[in-house]
Amino acid sequence: MSTIASLPDLREALQKANGVLSKSGHTVAVIDQSTDPKQPVFLQLQTESRTRNIGITHLVHLTGSDWSDRPWQEIARTVDEIAQAIVDRVALFFEAEKRGLLIDENGTIFDFKQVAVTVHKNGTFSVNGTLVTYLGTFLLLSRIKSEGIIEFTKMDDGSIQLFDKIDQRVGKGFFINLKGQIYRG
Repeated sequence: MSTIASLPDLREALQKANGVLSKSGHTVAVIDQSTDPKQPVFLQLQTESRTRNIGITHLVHLTGSDWSDRPWQEIARTVDEIAQAIVDRVALFFEAEKRGLLIDENGTIFDFKQVAVTVHKNGTFSVNGTLVTYLGTFLLLSRIKSEGIIEFTKMDDGSIQLFDKIDQRVGKGFFINLKGQIYRG
């Protein structure tokens, strides 16, 4: 098993994932690749009749408290781990469709659970009737991205936690307070 060192290794991971997915008539392509290996890789699912954005995966493990300061080579996923993450993302996408969860235009999956969330025509969103802002600007729901399902959970103090089981970086969590302001926790 080799770690990811360059874009050709991502291509190898895609080939492995597509070898598994082709049995069901699906192919995954990368639609946007940053030069920063810590940035998400945007994925697109292709069939004979349709192409859809299905969200993101990462070339690195999303764990730890010093994630931002560590060289990407120390936290890189292997080719096999990336291939499996791509296959898992496709399965998660179809599971979310079956469950009727919201999937935005980027393929990000949201589970609002028991939280009253309204997505407006302009892409902004409200929680419990209050428009959500980030640094004083109304936040587009599509700005939030995740490799997993973003779950909205009401906390005891009334704030809302946005939680993703895949991203386990310390301090990565997001919260929305009662005024609709989103912040990291």
